Amino acid sequence: MDGAPIPPVQVSSSSTTDTYFQQAQLTSPVSGDDLQFGWGTSLTSDGETLAIGAPGDDSTPGAVYVYAQNERVWTETARLAPPTGVTADRFGLGVAISGDGTTLAVTSLVGEWRTGGASLHVYSRSGSDWNLTQTVTMETGNGFGGWISISDDGGVIAGGAGFDEEAVGAAYVFSRTDGVYAMEPPVVAPDGAPGDISGEPTALSGDGQTLAVGFSRSSSQDFGFGGVYVYERSGSGWALATTLRAPQGSSLGAKVALNGDGSVLLTRGLASDGPGGLVYQGLIFTKSGSAWIQTAELVDPEPSLQGSYGEWTALSQDGLTAVIGAPRREGPGGADSGAAYVFKSSGSTWTQVAKLALPDHADQAYFGTQIAVRGATIAVAAPGATVGANKEQGTVVVYHEPQGLEVVTDPVDQLGRPLTTVTFTAAAGGAEGITARWQVSADGGSTWTDVPQARSPYLSFVPTLADSGKQYRAVFTDGGGETVVSRAATLTVAEATPLITIEVSDNYVSYYESVTFAVRLHSDGSTPRVPDGGVVELRMDPMRPSARVYNGVATFTFPANTFGPGDYGIEAIYDGADDPVFGSGSVQTRQTIHKAFVTVELQPPATRIEAGRPVDLSAIIPLAQPGGSIRPIGYVLIRGIGDDIGAARVVRPGSSEAGPSTVTYAATFPRSGEYAITFQYLGDAWNEEAVSETLILTVDPAPASMHLDPPDTQYADYGEAVSYTVTVLTDDLRPASGFVTVKSPTYSDRRAYVLDAMGRATIPVRGAPPGGNFVTFTYTDPDGIYSSPATTAAIGVYKAPTTVTLTTDVQSLSVGSTAKVTATVHYASSDFRRAYGFIELYVGSRLTGRYELGPDGRVSVLTQYFAPWTYTLTAVFVETDRLQGSVSNQVVQKVGPSSHSYPLSTVTVASSVNPSQAGQMLDFVAQVGNALPGRPGPTSGLVRFYLGLDPIAERPIDSDGRAVLKARFDEPGGYLITAVYVGAWDLGFAPGQSNHLGQLVVARPVPASEGPISQTTTPLSRREQALAAAEMRRAALLTARAERLARLALRRPPAMRSGR
Repeated sequence: MDGAPIPPVQVSSSSTTDTYFQQAQLTSPVSGDDLQFGWGTSLTSDGETLAIGAPGDDSTPGAVYVYAQNERVWTETARLAPPTGVTADRFGLGVAISGDGTTLAVTSLVGEWRTGGASLHVYSRSGSDWNLTQTVTMETGNGFGGWISISDDGGVIAGGAGFDEEAVGAAYVFSRTDGVYAMEPPVVAPDGAPGDISGEPTALSGDGQTLAVGFSRSSSQDFGFGGVYVYERSGSGWALATTLRAPQGSSLGAKVALNGDGSVLLTRGLASDGPGGLVYQGLIFTKSGSAWIQTAELVDPEPSLQGSYGEWTALSQDGLTAVIGAPRREGPGGADSGAAYVFKSSGSTWTQVAKLALPDHADQAYFGTQIAVRGATIAVAAPGATVGANKEQGTVVVYHEPQGLEVVTDPVDQLGRPLTTVTFTAAAGGAEGITARWQVSADGGSTWTDVPQARSPYLSFVPTLADSGKQYRAVFTDGGGETVVSRAATLTVAEATPLITIEVSDNYVSYYESVTFAVRLHSDGSTPRVPDGGVVELRMDPMRPSARVYNGVATFTFPANTFGPGDYGIEAIYDGADDPVFGSGSVQTRQTIHKAFVTVELQPPATRIEAGRPVDLSAIIPLAQPGGSIRPIGYVLIRGIGDDIGAARVVRPGSSEAGPSTVTYAATFPRSGEYAITFQYLGDAWNEEAVSETLILTVDPAPASMHLDPPDTQYADYGEAVSYTVTVLTDDLRPASGFVTVKSPTYSDRRAYVLDAMGRATIPVRGAPPGGNFVTFTYTDPDGIYSSPATTAAIGVYKAPTTVTLTTDVQSLSVGSTAKVTATVHYASSDFRRAYGFIELYVGSRLTGRYELGPDGRVSVLTQYFAPWTYTLTAVFVETDRLQGSVSNQVVQKVGPSSHSYPLSTVTVASSVNPSQAGQMLDFVAQVGNALPGRPGPTSGLVRFYLGLDPIAERPIDSDGRAVLKARFDEPGGYLITAVYVGAWDLGFAPGQSNHLGQLVVARPVPASEGPISQTTTPLSRREQALAAAEMRRAALLTARAERLARLALRRPPAMRSGR
C-alpha cells in the first residue's frame, strides 16, 4: 500500500469491562537493585509457559527465568545464567520462547548497545531442563538484541539492528537448518537512508513467513515520519511485499506486532489532527490478497502529555486481541506508573475491553514496557518497579481471560484464632449469572457439605478450636447450570501465643531505689484481643511473686534495698488460664541493679605549697542517698603529682557518727609549677567508681640565697675580664644545684654557668663597654624546686689602651718610586679582639691622610715621592668610643735622585660653569704642559682629581694634554678641586700639581610654575655672595692639608659622582 491514503476506522466507544483477571504477580527470586526483571517477556502459544529476562544494568550479569502455570498457580521451573566462557553482559535483554515451548532465544551484549558486540543464545528444552545448543556472536551488534521474535516452531529468530550501516538500519534473521542456526544476509530497506533507524522495531509472524520491519524516519518529502516494511519469505530470502508509510503530518512504525499467520499487523501511529494536537493511536492493518489495508485506529483512550501510548504493541495469534502499552502514563501513585490497554475485534469493530495497571500504581514502574499475549494469557512487565526496598528490581503481572465459566480466584489456607473472624475469598468469571456457595469438609476432602447461608464470594465466620483442620471450597454455577469448583483451602485454628514484654519503671535503677516491673501481654497479630485473666509469675532471684493479668497487664513493685547491685535474670511466666484465646507463654530478660553514684569533692589545701615539702591533700565522699545508701569505703588513686600515682584509704565515719567518708594523702610535689590534681575513687560493692573535678594547685619553689664574691664594684680596661664567684645556698644552707646566667643592657652572654657540688660557679664578665655597667645574675633550678632573687653587680670599664706599629717595605728609594707603609693597632693590655677605627698618617708634622683599619686591625698605604729628601713618617691611632688613642714609632724614608733627568710638567684646572647650580653637570678640564717654554708637553699619562683632600677619579690625557672629568654636585656649597698629573716617567715627564680651584654650587632656582609667585632669575645679592665666599674659605681651610700633597699623590677610591 505504498503511499495510499489511510481510511479512518474508529474503535468502538463501548466502555471497558473487566474481562481479564490478575492471576499472578512475579518478581525476581533474587532481590536487588537495577535487576529490571521483565525487560524481556515471552509466552508460549497456549499461554501456559512464560520466559522472563532480568538483564540488570552494566554491573550485573543478568538472568532468565522460566515459569509454568498449573491450576492457576505460576511456578518457577528453570533459571538460566549467562553461559560460562562467553562474555555476556545484560544477559536476558531480549527473550523469545517458541509457540510450542521447545526453543528459547536469549540475547546479551558486549559493551555499548549501539557500537558494541552482541550474542544470540539458543536453548532447547529436554523434559524440564533447558540446554544451551548454540551461541551466535556478532562483533558489532549495531543495536541488535533489544527485542527479538521467534517462530512458533523455533526455526526462525529475528531482531532489529537499527544502527547497521550508519543508522540506515536492518533486520537480522537467523534460520535453523539441521539443528544449527545461521545468520541470513541482513534485511535492508531498498530505499533506506542514514537516519531511518530501520529495523529497531521488528516482528516475525508465528509461522515464520512474514517479517515486519519498522523505521522511525524517512528521507522522502511526500510522506510523514517513519513506516513499516513488510517482507515475505521467498525461498531462502525475503522479498519486500509492501511499504506502509505515514501520511504527511503524521508518523508510523515506532513499534510493530504480527499475528500468527502474518495477516494482521499492529503498529504505533501519530497524527496531528486531534482536537488537542497530537493523537497517539494503534493502527491495525489487514492483509487482503497481496495488499495491506488499514482496518482500525485504536485511539489513545486517555490522551495525555506523556505521549507514551503505543511504546509497546502486542497481537494475539489469531489477530483478534491487541494490547497497547503506555509505560510512562501517570497513575494514582505518581508519574511513569504505566498502563496497558486491551482491545478485542469482533467483525470489523474493535472494542476496548480492559485497562491494566499495577495494583499499587507505583511511580516509575514503567508498567507496559513489555507485553506478551498468547491464548487467554497476557503478561505485562514493569521493569522499573520497586520491590520492597530494591529500586528497579522489576515485576511482571500475569492476567487471564476466562474461556467460559472458570475459577479466577481460589481461596487460600488460613490460620485462625478462637473467637476471631476468618474470611475465605474466591471468584469466578467468563459467564453470566454466576452464583456461589461454600462447602466444608471435615475428613480431608472425602465428603463435602454446604455451609449454611454461605452464598457470596466471601465466607466469614468465627471459628473454635474444633474447626481446626477443616477444608473449605467455593462452588460456582452460571446461568446455564454449568458448575466449577475452586481449590480447597485448609483452616488451622490454634490458641494465640501471647507476646510478652517486661517494662521497668526506670531504665536505670540503683539498689537504694524502689523498682516496678510491668509485664505486658500482647496479641501475636492473629487476633485483636489481648489476654485477660490468668496469672503471671515473675522470677528474679531470690524473689518469685505472682500477679493476676488484667487487660493484658500484670504489675510487680519491689521496695528499695530488695536487691543488691548486680545483673539479674528475669523470667515472666504466663499460665494462660481463664482465657479462651491465648495459651501460655514466657519471656526472659535481664535487669541491672546499679551501684550508687557518689561524688568526690577535693578540698583546697589550707597552707601555701612549696616544692619538696609535704602537704596534706584531702577529699570527702558524701552519701549518694542520705538514709538509704551505704557509705563508701575502699581506696582512692591520686593523680597529677608529677609522674607518680599515689593511693590512700577511704575512711568511713563510725556507725554513730554522721558525715561523709573522707580520704587524706600526704603529697610532696617534686618541683614548682601548676599541678592538675584528681582523686579517683575505685568504688566498692555498693558504690560506683567516681572521679573528682580537677583541682589546679600552684606549687611555689623553696627559697634559696645567692652570694657574689667580690661583692663590691670592680674596675677594668675594656676587653679585660672581671671574674665573680657566685654561690647559691638553699634555705637550710645546703649547696643548690642548677645554673646561673648573666644579663646586662650593655653586655651579652648567652652561656649558662653550672653550679658545682658546693653550689658555686665562677663567671667571667668581659666585653662590657667603657663606662658604668650593671650586670644581673639569675639563678635557675631546672628541677623547679628552689628559686632565688636575682643579684646585681656594678663594673666600671675604662677605654682600652692601644699600641701602633708602623713599618715600610722599602727604606730607601728614588724619586718616582712607590713604597708601602703599614700601620698595625693592638690592644695594649689584652688580645680581646682586633682594633678598629682610623689611622692618621703624618710626613713630618704634616697630615697626609686618614685611613680606616681593616678587619685585621691594620691598614697599608702606597706612597710615591717626587723629590729627593729624607722623610719621617708617623701613624696616629684616633681615639674611639672604646679604645684610647696612641702614636706609632717613626719610620724614616730616604728618597734619592733618579738616575734619569725628567722635565717638569705644569698643570692647570678649570670649570665649565662657576658658580653652578646643584645637580648641574660640569666639565673640569685639566691642561698638562711642559714647564720649559716652547717645548712639547706630555701626550699620555693620568690626571688624578681631588675633592678637598680625597682623590675622586683618574682620567687619561689626550694628544693635546687635556683630561676632562664630568661631574655634578647635588648639594649647594663651596668645593675645592685639585688636579695632579701623576707623571709619565717612561716618556720623560715628571709629575705636577694644578692650582686649587674653588667651585661654588648654589641651590637650583624654583621655576615660576612651581611657586605661588612667578619669579625670574636675578643675580646673587651681596649677602648671598658673602655667604658663598665664607663657605669657600671654610672648605679651603678644611682641605688645606691638600696643599701638602704638592709632591705626594695618594691613591684612594672615588668620592664624588663623576661621569664616565
